[in-house]
Amino acid sequence: MGIRPPHETDRTTGRPLRSAAKGIGFTSKPVDLYSQWASGGTIKLSYPKDFRAHFDNRTVDAIPVGDDRGDWTVVLYHVEGGPTKFTTVVCNGFHA
Repeated sequence: MGIRPPHETDRTTGRPLRSAAKGIGFTSKPVDLYSQWASGGTIKLSYPKDFRAHFDNRTVDAIPVGDDRGDWTVVLYHVEGGPTKFTTVVCNGFHA
């Protein structure tokens, strides 16, 4: 899952910049949604705790929603074997 804040993230500090966000944003570890399907179980992810941004060899923690006011995007991805091979399944968002 990816959560994109309204603004790009500074690769050094992890804080919002003034420029509009264009990338995936903060992502969770891949999760097999069907692993709980047969039992009716659920999988829970908590933002910002379960999300990080990845920049080359650097990883930064996700920022709290209140630290970057504006339109956020939430995307569920189907990852097909690596960080560059994915498909968007569902996209939604909210204003903070």
